[in-house]
Amino acid sequence: MKRQLTTEEIKRLEQQGCSAEDWTKVLVDENFSTDHVRHTHFEGLVEIGGDVSISHVGLIKNIVIEGKVEICRVNEITCDKWIDTSLAREGITVGNEAGEPNIHFTLSPNEQLDWLNAHYPQYPHVDEFLLEEDDEDEEEDEEEDEDENDEDDEDEDDDTKNPPVAFIDDGATIRNCGTLRNVNISYCVHIEGAAHLEDGFIEEDAYVGTQVIAHKFFIGPRTKVTDGAKLYHVITTNDCKIGKGFMAENCYFSHHCEMFCGEACAIFAGPHTVSHHKSTLLIGGEFSFYNAGSNTNQSNHAYKLGPVHHGTLARGSKTASGSHILWPMQTAPFTMVMGKVKTHPNLSALPFSYVIADGEKVFSVPGINLGTAGTFRDVMKWKERGSSPYVGEYEFLSPIVMQSVFKGVEVLKALQERYGTETEEYPYNGTFIRKSALQKGLQRYELAIRMYAHKITPTSDIREEAYDWHWIDVAGLPMVEELLTQGYGTLNPELREANPWDEANAFYTTLSQQWGAAMLTRLFGQKFTDGTLQNEAEVAIDEWKHLLIADARKELALGDMDGTLVNDFIEKVEKNCKDSL
Repeated sequence: MKRQLTTEEIKRLEQQGCSAEDWTKVLVDENFSTDHVRHTHFEGLVEIGGDVSISHVGLIKNIVIEGKVEICRVNEITCDKWIDTSLAREGITVGNEAGEPNIHFTLSPNEQLDWLNAHYPQYPHVDEFLLEEDDEDEEEDEEEDEDENDEDDEDEDDDTKNPPVAFIDDGATIRNCGTLRNVNISYCVHIEGAAHLEDGFIEEDAYVGTQVIAHKFFIGPRTKVTDGAKLYHVITTNDCKIGKGFMAENCYFSHHCEMFCGEACAIFAGPHTVSHHKSTLLIGGEFSFYNAGSNTNQSNHAYKLGPVHHGTLARGSKTASGSHILWPMQTAPFTMVMGKVKTHPNLSALPFSYVIADGEKVFSVPGINLGTAGTFRDVMKWKERGSSPYVGEYEFLSPIVMQSVFKGVEVLKALQERYGTETEEYPYNGTFIRKSALQKGLQRYELAIRMYAHKITPTSDIREEAYDWHWIDVAGLPMVEELLTQGYGTLNPELREANPWDEANAFYTTLSQQWGAAMLTRLFGQKFTDGTLQNEAEVAIDEWKHLLIADARKELALGDMDGTLVNDFIEKVEKNCKDSL
Protein backbone atom coordinates (compact mmCIF):
# COMPACT_ATOMS: atom_id res chain seq x y z
CA MET A 1 0.00 0.00 0.00
CA LYS A 2 1.45 3.34 -1.05
CA ARG A 3 0.95 6.67 0.72
CA GLN A 4 1.76 10.32 0.10
CA LEU A 5 4.86 11.88 1.58
CA THR A 6 4.57 13.72 4.86
CA THR A 7 5.47 17.39 5.10
CA GLU A 8 8.55 16.49 7.10
CA GLU A 9 9.66 13.92 4.47
CA ILE A 10 9.24 16.46 1.66
CA LYS A 11 11.25 19.01 3.59
CA ARG A 12 14.06 16.55 4.20
CA LEU A 13 14.11 15.40 0.56
CA GLU A 14 14.40 19.00 -0.59
CA GLN A 15 17.25 19.54 1.85
CA GLN A 16 18.94 16.54 0.24
CA GLY A 17 18.75 18.11 -3.24
CA CYS A 18 15.48 16.56 -4.44
CA SER A 19 12.64 18.34 -6.21
CA ALA A 20 9.28 17.45 -7.73
CA GLU A 21 6.82 18.87 -10.20
CA ASP A 22 4.09 17.86 -7.74
CA TRP A 23 4.99 16.13 -4.46
CA THR A 24 1.44 14.80 -4.09
CA LYS A 25 2.10 12.47 -7.04
CA VAL A 26 5.14 10.91 -5.40
CA LEU A 27 3.81 7.92 -3.48
CA VAL A 28 5.93 5.81 -1.15
CA ASP A 29 5.86 2.54 0.75
CA GLU A 30 4.70 2.51 4.37
CA ASN A 31 8.26 1.88 5.58
CA PHE A 32 9.84 4.39 3.18
CA SER A 33 12.92 6.23 4.45
CA THR A 34 14.30 9.46 3.02
CA ASP A 35 17.83 8.54 4.08
CA HIS A 36 18.91 7.21 0.69
CA VAL A 37 17.01 9.46 -1.76
CA ARG A 38 19.13 12.43 -2.86
CA HIS A 39 19.68 14.88 -5.72
CA THR A 40 16.78 13.65 -7.89
CA HIS A 41 13.92 15.40 -9.71
CA PHE A 42 10.50 13.74 -9.94
CA GLU A 43 7.67 14.38 -12.39
CA GLY A 44 4.32 12.73 -13.03
CA LEU A 45 3.29 9.68 -11.03
CA VAL A 46 6.19 8.09 -9.16
CA GLU A 47 5.85 5.20 -6.70
CA ILE A 48 8.78 4.21 -4.50
CA GLY A 49 9.06 0.98 -2.54
CA GLY A 50 10.87 0.20 0.66
CA ASP A 51 14.62 -0.08 1.16
CA VAL A 52 15.31 1.94 -2.02
CA SER A 53 18.41 3.99 -2.81
CA ILE A 54 18.05 6.81 -5.38
CA SER A 55 20.72 9.43 -5.96
CA HIS A 56 21.83 11.88 -8.63
CA VAL A 57 19.06 11.21 -11.15
CA GLY A 58 18.21 14.07 -13.51
CA LEU A 59 14.59 13.02 -13.98
CA ILE A 60 12.30 10.20 -12.85
CA LYS A 61 8.88 10.48 -14.50
CA ASN A 62 5.95 8.06 -14.41
CA ILE A 63 7.87 5.15 -12.89
CA VAL A 64 6.87 2.50 -10.34
CA ILE A 65 9.95 1.51 -8.32
CA GLU A 66 9.62 -1.63 -6.20
CA GLY A 67 11.64 -2.57 -3.12
CA LYS A 68 15.40 -2.97 -2.71
CA VAL A 69 16.15 -1.05 -5.92
CA GLU A 70 19.30 1.02 -6.37
CA ILE A 71 19.41 3.89 -8.89
CA CYS A 72 22.51 6.05 -9.01
CA ARG A 73 23.82 8.68 -11.46
CA VAL A 74 21.29 8.38 -14.30
CA ASN A 75 20.28 11.16 -16.68
CA GLU A 76 16.63 10.19 -16.90
CA ILE A 77 14.21 7.32 -16.33
CA THR A 78 10.88 8.23 -17.87
CA CYS A 79 7.73 6.82 -19.41
CA ASP A 80 5.26 8.42 -21.80
CA LYS A 81 3.32 5.36 -23.05
CA TRP A 82 2.25 1.90 -21.94
CA ILE A 83 5.11 -0.10 -23.37
CA ASP A 84 3.38 -3.50 -23.30
CA THR A 85 0.48 -2.41 -25.52
CA SER A 86 2.63 -0.09 -27.64
CA LEU A 87 5.33 -2.66 -28.44
CA ALA A 88 2.79 -5.46 -28.96
CA ARG A 89 1.63 -3.66 -32.11
CA GLU A 90 5.12 -3.81 -33.57
CA GLY A 91 7.36 -6.63 -34.70
CA ILE A 92 10.59 -7.66 -36.34
CA THR A 93 11.23 -8.89 -39.85
CA VAL A 94 13.40 -12.00 -40.15
CA GLY A 95 14.37 -13.68 -43.42
CA ASN A 96 13.15 -11.35 -46.13
CA GLU A 97 14.58 -8.01 -44.99
CA ALA A 98 12.17 -6.11 -47.21
CA GLY A 99 9.11 -8.05 -45.98
CA GLU A 100 6.48 -7.29 -43.41
CA PRO A 101 7.13 -8.00 -39.72
CA ASN A 102 6.63 -11.73 -39.14
CA ILE A 103 7.44 -12.01 -35.42
CA HIS A 104 5.66 -9.71 -33.00
CA PHE A 105 6.76 -8.52 -29.59
CA THR A 106 4.97 -10.26 -26.72
CA LEU A 107 5.24 -10.08 -22.96
CA SER A 108 6.85 -13.52 -22.88
CA PRO A 109 8.52 -14.60 -26.13
CA ASN A 110 8.38 -18.31 -26.94
CA GLU A 111 10.93 -19.53 -29.46
CA GLN A 112 8.69 -22.23 -30.90
CA LEU A 113 5.63 -20.02 -31.20
CA ASP A 114 7.64 -17.20 -32.73
CA TRP A 115 9.27 -19.55 -35.27
CA LEU A 116 5.87 -21.00 -36.20
CA ASN A 117 4.34 -17.56 -36.60
CA ALA A 118 7.16 -16.62 -38.99
CA HIS A 119 6.89 -19.81 -41.06
CA TYR A 120 3.29 -21.04 -40.74
CA PRO A 121 1.06 -18.02 -40.15
CA GLN A 122 -1.66 -19.56 -42.35
CA TYR A 123 -2.24 -22.56 -40.09
CA PRO A 124 -5.17 -22.07 -37.67
CA HIS A 125 -3.62 -24.42 -35.12
CA VAL A 126 -0.79 -21.93 -34.77
CA ASP A 127 -3.02 -18.89 -34.63
CA GLU A 128 -4.88 -20.36 -31.66
CA PHE A 129 -1.83 -19.83 -29.49
CA LEU A 130 -1.22 -16.15 -30.17
CA LEU A 131 -1.48 -14.00 -27.06
CA GLU A 132 -5.05 -13.46 -25.95
CA GLU A 133 -4.13 -9.83 -25.50
CA ASP A 134 -3.76 -9.52 -29.27
CA ASP A 135 -7.42 -10.45 -29.79
CA GLU A 136 -8.47 -8.09 -27.04
CA ASP A 137 -6.42 -5.30 -28.60
CA GLU A 138 -8.12 -5.88 -31.97
CA GLU A 139 -11.56 -5.66 -30.35
CA GLU A 140 -10.56 -2.51 -28.54
CA ASP A 141 -9.22 -1.01 -31.77
CA GLU A 142 -12.53 -1.68 -33.52
CA GLU A 143 -14.47 -0.05 -30.70
CA GLU A 144 -12.16 2.94 -30.70
CA ASP A 145 -12.56 3.39 -34.45
CA GLU A 146 -16.34 3.59 -34.08
CA ASP A 147 -16.13 6.73 -32.05
CA GLU A 148 -12.61 7.88 -32.20
CA ASN A 149 -13.36 11.59 -31.92
CA ASP A 150 -15.31 11.29 -28.68
CA GLU A 151 -12.69 9.12 -27.04
CA ASP A 152 -9.74 11.33 -27.93
CA ASP A 153 -10.76 13.84 -25.28
CA GLU A 154 -11.45 11.06 -22.79
CA ASP A 155 -8.02 9.52 -23.43
CA GLU A 156 -6.37 12.83 -22.70
CA ASP A 157 -8.25 13.03 -19.40
CA ASP A 158 -7.33 9.40 -18.56
CA ASP A 159 -3.65 10.06 -19.24
CA THR A 160 -3.79 13.02 -16.89
CA LYS A 161 -5.46 11.01 -14.12
CA ASN A 162 -3.76 7.65 -14.78
CA PRO A 163 -0.60 8.29 -16.77
CA PRO A 164 1.26 5.38 -18.36
CA VAL A 165 4.01 4.06 -16.13
CA ALA A 166 7.04 1.80 -16.49
CA PHE A 167 8.10 -0.64 -13.79
CA ILE A 168 11.37 -1.35 -12.03
CA ASP A 169 10.98 -4.59 -10.09
CA ASP A 170 12.52 -5.72 -6.82
CA GLY A 171 16.26 -6.00 -6.55
CA ALA A 172 17.11 -4.11 -9.75
CA THR A 173 20.25 -1.96 -9.96
CA ILE A 174 20.72 0.96 -12.37
CA ARG A 175 23.97 2.87 -12.25
CA ASN A 176 25.84 5.46 -14.36
CA CYS A 177 23.40 5.44 -17.28
CA GLY A 178 22.12 7.92 -19.84
CA THR A 179 18.46 7.68 -20.84
CA LEU A 180 15.98 4.92 -20.00
CA ARG A 181 12.63 5.68 -21.63
CA ASN A 182 9.61 3.37 -21.68
CA VAL A 183 11.51 0.37 -20.34
CA ASN A 184 10.06 -2.26 -18.02
CA ILE A 185 12.79 -3.72 -15.83
CA SER A 186 12.27 -7.06 -14.10
CA TYR A 187 13.61 -8.64 -10.94
CA CYS A 188 17.30 -8.44 -10.10
CA VAL A 189 18.26 -6.81 -13.42
CA HIS A 190 21.61 -5.01 -13.38
CA ILE A 191 22.14 -2.05 -15.72
CA GLU A 192 25.58 -0.45 -15.55
CA GLY A 193 26.62 2.38 -17.88
CA ALA A 194 23.99 1.92 -20.61
CA ALA A 195 23.83 4.87 -23.00
CA HIS A 196 20.23 4.83 -24.27
CA LEU A 197 17.46 2.27 -23.76
CA GLU A 198 14.04 3.01 -25.22
CA ASP A 199 10.83 1.01 -25.69
CA GLY A 200 11.65 -2.41 -24.34
CA PHE A 201 11.64 -5.10 -21.70
CA ILE A 202 14.55 -6.40 -19.66
CA GLU A 203 13.76 -9.69 -17.94
CA GLU A 204 14.93 -11.14 -14.63
CA ASP A 205 18.63 -11.49 -13.86
CA ALA A 206 19.64 -9.88 -17.17
CA TYR A 207 22.66 -7.59 -17.37
CA VAL A 208 22.98 -4.51 -19.61
CA GLY A 209 26.42 -2.92 -19.65
CA THR A 210 28.51 0.01 -20.74
CA GLN A 211 27.46 2.16 -23.72
CA VAL A 212 24.68 -0.20 -24.83
CA ILE A 213 22.04 1.37 -27.09
CA ALA A 214 18.71 -0.42 -27.62
CA HIS A 215 15.46 0.67 -29.29
CA LYS A 216 12.35 -1.53 -29.41
CA PHE A 217 13.74 -4.65 -27.80
CA PHE A 218 13.13 -7.59 -25.52
CA ILE A 219 16.10 -8.84 -23.48
CA GLY A 220 15.39 -12.27 -22.03
CA PRO A 221 16.22 -13.78 -18.63
CA ARG A 222 19.91 -14.09 -17.73
CA THR A 223 20.95 -12.50 -21.01
CA LYS A 224 23.99 -10.21 -21.01
CA VAL A 225 24.20 -7.24 -23.41
CA THR A 226 27.48 -5.39 -22.94
CA ASP A 227 30.36 -3.35 -24.35
CA GLY A 228 28.59 -0.91 -26.66
CA ALA A 229 26.24 -3.38 -28.33
CA LYS A 230 23.49 -1.76 -30.43
CA LEU A 231 20.07 -3.40 -30.75
CA TYR A 232 17.24 -2.12 -32.96
CA HIS A 233 14.04 -4.19 -33.13
CA VAL A 234 15.61 -7.21 -31.45
CA ILE A 235 14.25 -10.09 -29.37
CA THR A 236 16.50 -12.31 -27.28
CA THR A 237 15.28 -15.21 -25.19
CA ASN A 238 17.21 -16.61 -22.25
CA ASP A 239 20.94 -16.92 -21.55
CA CYS A 240 22.24 -15.02 -24.59
CA LYS A 241 25.47 -13.01 -24.69
CA ILE A 242 25.72 -9.96 -26.97
CA GLY A 243 28.58 -7.50 -26.80
CA LYS A 244 31.92 -6.11 -27.97
CA GLY A 245 30.24 -3.59 -30.25
CA PHE A 246 27.90 -6.07 -31.96
CA MET A 247 25.07 -4.42 -33.89
CA ALA A 248 21.75 -6.11 -34.69
CA GLU A 249 18.60 -4.94 -36.44
CA ASN A 250 15.39 -6.93 -36.89
CA CYS A 251 16.87 -10.05 -35.32
CA TYR A 252 15.68 -12.89 -33.13
CA PHE A 253 18.17 -14.67 -30.86
CA SER A 254 17.16 -17.96 -29.26
CA HIS A 255 18.63 -19.33 -26.06
CA HIS A 256 22.39 -19.52 -25.55
CA CYS A 257 23.27 -17.45 -28.62
CA GLU A 258 26.57 -15.56 -28.49
CA MET A 259 27.02 -12.49 -30.68
CA PHE A 260 30.20 -10.41 -30.50
CA CYS A 261 31.99 -7.80 -32.64
CA GLY A 262 30.08 -8.23 -35.93
CA GLU A 263 26.67 -7.37 -37.38
CA ALA A 264 23.36 -9.08 -38.00
CA CYS A 265 20.21 -8.05 -39.84
CA ALA A 266 16.92 -9.87 -40.39
CA ILE A 267 18.11 -13.22 -39.00
CA PHE A 268 16.44 -15.90 -36.93
CA ALA A 269 19.24 -17.31 -34.79
CA GLY A 270 18.17 -20.61 -33.30
CA PRO A 271 19.72 -22.11 -30.16
CA HIS A 272 23.50 -21.89 -29.72
CA THR A 273 24.11 -19.68 -32.77
CA VAL A 274 27.56 -18.13 -32.36
CA SER A 275 29.37 -15.26 -34.12
CA HIS A 276 32.51 -13.88 -32.46
CA HIS A 277 34.33 -11.92 -35.17
CA LYS A 278 34.41 -8.23 -36.05
CA SER A 279 34.27 -8.62 -39.83
CA THR A 280 31.27 -10.98 -39.86
CA LEU A 281 27.88 -10.02 -41.30
CA LEU A 282 24.89 -12.32 -40.89
CA ILE A 283 21.91 -11.17 -42.93
CA GLY A 284 18.64 -12.69 -44.09
CA GLY A 285 19.47 -16.13 -42.74
CA GLU A 286 18.05 -18.75 -40.44
CA PHE A 287 20.49 -20.67 -38.28
CA SER A 288 20.51 -23.24 -35.50
CA PHE A 289 23.49 -24.55 -33.54
CA TYR A 290 25.56 -22.52 -36.00
CA ASN A 291 29.12 -21.17 -35.81
CA ALA A 292 30.18 -18.27 -38.05
CA GLY A 293 33.87 -18.14 -38.91
CA SER A 294 35.73 -14.84 -39.13
CA ASN A 295 34.81 -12.63 -42.08
CA THR A 296 31.69 -14.66 -42.80
CA ASN A 297 29.48 -12.68 -45.15
CA GLN A 298 26.06 -13.15 -46.70
CA SER A 299 24.34 -11.19 -49.45
CA ASN A 300 20.57 -10.87 -49.62
CA HIS A 301 20.50 -8.22 -52.36
CA ALA A 302 20.61 -9.03 -56.08
CA TYR A 303 20.54 -5.28 -56.91
CA LYS A 304 17.30 -5.69 -58.83
CA LEU A 305 14.29 -6.02 -56.53
CA GLY A 306 15.90 -5.14 -53.22
CA PRO A 307 17.13 -7.12 -50.19
CA VAL A 308 14.54 -9.88 -50.58
CA HIS A 309 16.63 -13.05 -50.67
CA HIS A 310 17.24 -15.33 -47.72
CA GLY A 311 18.35 -18.83 -46.85
CA THR A 312 18.78 -21.50 -44.20
CA LEU A 313 21.88 -23.11 -42.76
CA ALA A 314 20.46 -26.14 -40.95
CA ARG A 315 21.39 -27.16 -37.43
CA GLY A 316 25.04 -27.77 -36.75
CA SER A 317 26.23 -25.92 -39.87
CA LYS A 318 29.34 -23.75 -39.97
CA THR A 319 30.88 -21.20 -42.29
CA ALA A 320 34.65 -21.13 -42.64
CA SER A 321 36.72 -17.95 -42.37
CA GLY A 322 36.16 -15.74 -45.40
CA SER A 323 33.06 -17.55 -46.63
CA HIS A 324 30.53 -15.57 -48.65
CA ILE A 325 27.05 -16.88 -49.46
CA LEU A 326 24.78 -15.25 -52.02
CA TRP A 327 21.28 -16.11 -50.86
CA PRO A 328 19.20 -18.10 -51.51
CA MET A 329 20.92 -21.26 -50.31
CA GLN A 330 19.92 -24.17 -48.12
CA THR A 331 22.12 -26.67 -46.35
CA ALA A 332 21.43 -29.92 -44.55
CA PRO A 333 22.47 -30.44 -40.91
CA PHE A 334 26.16 -30.32 -40.01
CA THR A 335 27.37 -28.70 -43.23
CA MET A 336 30.58 -26.68 -43.53
CA VAL A 337 30.56 -23.89 -46.16
CA MET A 338 33.85 -22.58 -47.56
CA GLY A 339 34.60 -19.89 -50.13
CA LYS A 340 32.22 -17.69 -52.14
CA VAL A 341 29.09 -19.66 -52.99
CA LYS A 342 27.04 -17.87 -55.63
CA THR A 343 25.20 -20.73 -57.37
CA HIS A 344 22.27 -20.72 -54.89
CA PRO A 345 22.41 -24.46 -54.17
CA ASN A 346 19.74 -26.37 -52.31
CA LEU A 347 21.70 -29.05 -50.47
CA SER A 348 19.12 -29.89 -47.82
CA ALA A 349 19.39 -33.59 -48.76
CA LEU A 350 23.16 -33.86 -48.20
CA PRO A 351 23.96 -33.71 -44.46
CA PHE A 352 27.47 -33.75 -43.00
CA SER A 353 28.81 -32.13 -46.19
CA TYR A 354 31.64 -29.81 -47.02
CA VAL A 355 30.54 -27.19 -49.57
CA ILE A 356 33.66 -25.76 -51.19
CA ALA A 357 33.60 -22.89 -53.68
CA ASP A 358 36.58 -23.06 -56.05
CA GLY A 359 36.44 -20.18 -58.50
CA GLU A 360 33.24 -20.46 -60.52
CA LYS A 361 32.55 -24.04 -59.45
CA VAL A 362 31.14 -25.24 -56.15
CA PHE A 363 31.87 -28.76 -54.94
CA SER A 364 29.85 -30.80 -52.45
CA VAL A 365 31.60 -33.46 -50.40
CA PRO A 366 28.71 -35.37 -48.79
CA GLY A 367 28.99 -37.20 -45.50
CA ILE A 368 32.58 -36.26 -44.69
CA ASN A 369 31.68 -34.20 -41.62
CA LEU A 370 30.18 -37.22 -39.86
CA GLY A 371 33.66 -38.51 -39.02
CA THR A 372 35.31 -35.27 -37.91
CA ALA A 373 36.40 -34.51 -34.38
CA GLY A 374 34.80 -31.06 -34.65
CA THR A 375 31.32 -32.51 -35.13
CA PHE A 376 31.59 -34.68 -32.02
CA ARG A 377 33.06 -31.77 -30.04
CA ASP A 378 30.16 -29.51 -31.06
CA VAL A 379 27.53 -32.07 -30.08
CA MET A 380 29.08 -32.51 -26.65
CA LYS A 381 29.68 -28.81 -25.94
CA TRP A 382 26.06 -27.82 -26.68
CA LYS A 383 24.86 -30.28 -24.06
CA GLU A 384 27.43 -29.00 -21.58
CA ARG A 385 26.74 -25.30 -22.16
CA GLY A 386 22.98 -25.30 -22.11
CA SER A 387 19.82 -27.03 -21.07
CA SER A 388 16.41 -27.35 -22.65
CA PRO A 389 12.94 -28.47 -21.55
CA TYR A 390 12.61 -30.27 -24.88
CA VAL A 391 13.62 -33.92 -25.15
CA GLY A 392 14.98 -33.91 -28.69
CA GLU A 393 16.73 -30.56 -28.83
CA TYR A 394 20.28 -31.78 -28.13
CA GLU A 395 19.89 -35.18 -29.79
CA PHE A 396 22.60 -35.80 -32.41
CA LEU A 397 21.02 -38.37 -34.74
CA SER A 398 17.54 -36.94 -34.38
CA PRO A 399 14.80 -37.36 -37.00
CA ILE A 400 15.75 -33.88 -38.29
CA VAL A 401 19.22 -35.18 -39.14
CA MET A 402 18.28 -38.70 -40.17
CA GLN A 403 15.61 -37.72 -42.68
CA SER A 404 18.37 -35.85 -44.54
CA VAL A 405 20.60 -38.94 -44.29
CA PHE A 406 17.90 -41.20 -45.77
CA LYS A 407 17.24 -38.64 -48.50
CA GLY A 408 20.98 -38.30 -49.13
CA VAL A 409 21.29 -42.00 -49.92
CA GLU A 410 18.42 -41.69 -52.42
CA VAL A 411 19.99 -38.63 -54.07
CA LEU A 412 23.47 -40.11 -54.44
CA LYS A 413 22.17 -43.42 -55.81
CA ALA A 414 19.92 -41.54 -58.24
CA LEU A 415 22.96 -39.59 -59.48
CA GLN A 416 24.86 -42.84 -60.08
CA GLU A 417 21.89 -44.30 -61.91
CA ARG A 418 21.47 -41.25 -64.10
CA TYR A 419 25.12 -40.52 -64.95
CA GLY A 420 26.75 -43.91 -64.42
CA THR A 421 29.19 -45.09 -61.78
CA GLU A 422 32.29 -43.96 -63.69
CA THR A 423 31.40 -40.28 -64.08
CA GLU A 424 34.17 -38.10 -62.67
CA GLU A 425 31.93 -35.20 -61.58
CA TYR A 426 28.21 -35.39 -60.88
CA PRO A 427 26.21 -32.14 -61.20
CA TYR A 428 23.77 -31.57 -58.35
CA ASN A 429 21.72 -28.43 -57.58
CA GLY A 430 24.36 -25.88 -58.50
CA THR A 431 27.30 -27.93 -57.22
CA PHE A 432 29.48 -30.81 -58.41
CA ILE A 433 30.23 -34.04 -56.56
CA ARG A 434 33.38 -35.88 -57.49
CA LYS A 435 33.14 -39.66 -57.99
CA SER A 436 35.27 -40.51 -54.97
CA ALA A 437 33.30 -38.07 -52.80
CA LEU A 438 30.00 -39.59 -53.88
CA GLN A 439 31.18 -43.11 -53.10
CA LYS A 440 32.53 -42.09 -49.70
CA GLY A 441 29.36 -40.13 -49.02
CA LEU A 442 27.25 -43.25 -49.54
CA GLN A 443 29.52 -45.13 -47.14
CA ARG A 444 29.19 -42.44 -44.48
CA TYR A 445 25.42 -42.21 -44.82
CA GLU A 446 25.08 -45.98 -44.57
CA LEU A 447 27.30 -45.83 -41.47
CA ALA A 448 25.00 -43.22 -39.93
CA ILE A 449 21.95 -45.38 -40.66
CA ARG A 450 23.49 -48.42 -38.99
CA MET A 451 24.45 -46.26 -35.98
CA TYR A 452 20.90 -44.93 -35.87
CA ALA A 453 19.58 -48.48 -35.47
CA HIS A 454 21.12 -48.47 -31.99
CA LYS A 455 18.54 -45.84 -30.95
CA ILE A 456 15.42 -47.52 -32.37
CA THR A 457 13.73 -50.43 -30.62
CA PRO A 458 12.99 -53.35 -33.02
CA THR A 459 9.26 -53.86 -33.56
CA SER A 460 6.92 -55.37 -36.10
CA ASP A 461 4.14 -52.94 -35.15
CA ILE A 462 4.77 -50.28 -37.79
CA ARG A 463 2.69 -47.12 -38.08
CA GLU A 464 2.14 -46.89 -41.82
CA GLU A 465 1.69 -43.13 -42.12
CA ALA A 466 4.98 -42.54 -40.31
CA TYR A 467 6.84 -43.31 -43.56
CA ASP A 468 5.64 -40.03 -44.98
CA TRP A 469 6.17 -37.77 -42.00
CA HIS A 470 8.30 -34.70 -42.62
CA TRP A 471 10.20 -33.45 -39.59
CA ILE A 472 10.90 -29.74 -39.16
CA ASP A 473 13.31 -28.01 -36.79
CA VAL A 474 11.18 -25.53 -34.83
CA ALA A 475 13.80 -23.38 -33.11
CA GLY A 476 15.52 -26.50 -31.78
CA LEU A 477 12.43 -28.65 -31.20
CA PRO A 478 11.84 -31.46 -33.75
CA MET A 479 8.18 -31.51 -34.83
CA VAL A 480 6.23 -33.53 -37.40
CA GLU A 481 4.92 -31.07 -39.97
CA GLU A 482 1.84 -33.13 -40.82
CA LEU A 483 0.81 -33.35 -37.19
CA LEU A 484 1.40 -29.64 -36.76
CA THR A 485 -1.06 -28.85 -39.54
CA GLN A 486 -3.62 -31.36 -38.23
CA GLY A 487 -3.09 -30.41 -34.61
CA TYR A 488 -1.00 -32.52 -32.29
CA GLY A 489 -4.10 -32.94 -30.16
CA THR A 490 -5.33 -35.59 -32.61
CA LEU A 491 -2.84 -37.96 -30.95
CA ASN A 492 -4.56 -37.68 -27.59
CA PRO A 493 -7.91 -35.88 -27.20
CA GLU A 494 -7.11 -35.16 -23.56
CA LEU A 495 -4.19 -32.96 -24.66
CA ARG A 496 -6.04 -31.19 -27.44
CA GLU A 497 -6.14 -27.95 -25.47
CA ALA A 498 -2.39 -27.93 -24.91
CA ASN A 499 -0.08 -25.89 -27.12
CA PRO A 500 1.52 -27.75 -30.04
CA TRP A 501 5.13 -27.51 -28.89
CA ASP A 502 4.38 -28.99 -25.48
CA GLU A 503 2.45 -31.79 -27.18
CA ALA A 504 5.30 -32.31 -29.63
CA ASN A 505 7.66 -32.61 -26.68
CA ALA A 506 5.36 -34.99 -24.80
CA PHE A 507 5.05 -37.28 -27.81
CA TYR A 508 8.59 -36.83 -29.14
CA THR A 509 10.08 -40.13 -27.99
CA THR A 510 7.07 -42.10 -29.21
CA LEU A 511 6.91 -40.37 -32.58
CA SER A 512 10.66 -40.53 -33.23
CA GLN A 513 10.63 -44.25 -32.43
CA GLN A 514 7.63 -44.84 -34.72
CA TRP A 515 9.22 -42.93 -37.56
CA GLY A 516 12.61 -44.58 -37.09
CA ALA A 517 11.07 -48.04 -36.99
CA ALA A 518 9.13 -47.33 -40.17
CA MET A 519 12.20 -46.08 -42.04
CA LEU A 520 14.47 -48.94 -40.90
CA THR A 521 11.82 -51.53 -41.70
CA ARG A 522 11.48 -50.12 -45.21
CA LEU A 523 15.26 -50.40 -45.70
CA PHE A 524 16.08 -53.63 -43.87
CA GLY A 525 12.83 -55.54 -43.39
CA GLN A 526 13.13 -58.55 -41.08
CA LYS A 527 16.75 -57.72 -40.36
CA PHE A 528 15.48 -54.78 -38.31
CA THR A 529 12.35 -56.32 -36.82
CA ASP A 530 14.16 -59.42 -35.51
CA GLY A 531 16.96 -57.36 -33.91
CA THR A 532 19.80 -58.52 -36.17
CA LEU A 533 20.50 -54.92 -37.21
CA GLN A 534 21.22 -54.01 -33.57
CA ASN A 535 24.41 -56.06 -33.67
CA GLU A 536 25.55 -54.18 -36.79
CA ALA A 537 24.79 -50.91 -34.99
CA GLU A 538 27.36 -51.72 -32.32
CA VAL A 539 29.98 -52.36 -35.00
CA ALA A 540 29.03 -49.11 -36.77
CA ILE A 541 29.40 -47.05 -33.59
CA ASP A 542 32.84 -48.55 -33.03
CA GLU A 543 33.77 -47.66 -36.62
CA TRP A 544 32.60 -44.08 -36.08
CA LYS A 545 34.64 -43.88 -32.90
CA HIS A 546 37.80 -44.84 -34.77
CA LEU A 547 37.08 -42.17 -37.42
CA LEU A 548 36.82 -39.51 -34.72
CA ILE A 549 40.02 -40.59 -33.00
CA ALA A 550 41.94 -40.75 -36.29
CA ASP A 551 40.76 -37.23 -37.17
CA ALA A 552 41.89 -35.88 -33.80
CA ARG A 553 45.32 -37.43 -34.25
CA LYS A 554 45.70 -35.62 -37.58
CA GLU A 555 45.62 -32.36 -35.63
CA LEU A 556 48.29 -33.61 -33.25
CA ALA A 557 50.45 -34.48 -36.26
CA LEU A 558 50.61 -30.78 -37.20
CA GLY A 559 53.24 -30.47 -34.48
CA ASP A 560 52.20 -27.30 -32.67
CA MET A 561 50.46 -28.86 -29.67
CA ASP A 562 51.18 -31.49 -27.03
CA GLY A 563 49.21 -34.67 -26.73
CA THR A 564 47.28 -33.78 -23.59
CA LEU A 565 44.36 -32.13 -25.41
CA VAL A 566 44.10 -34.96 -27.93
CA ASN A 567 44.29 -37.60 -25.23
CA ASP A 568 41.53 -35.85 -23.29
CA PHE A 569 39.41 -35.75 -26.43
CA ILE A 570 40.01 -39.44 -27.14
CA GLU A 571 39.02 -40.27 -23.58
CA LYS A 572 35.79 -38.32 -24.03
CA VAL A 573 35.07 -40.17 -27.30
CA GLU A 574 35.67 -43.54 -25.67
CA LYS A 575 33.40 -42.64 -22.78
CA ASN A 576 30.56 -40.79 -24.54
CA CYS A 577 30.50 -42.01 -28.13
CA LYS A 578 27.42 -44.19 -27.79
CA ASP A 579 25.53 -41.83 -25.47
CA SER A 580 26.13 -38.83 -27.76
CA LEU A 581 23.81 -40.25 -30.41
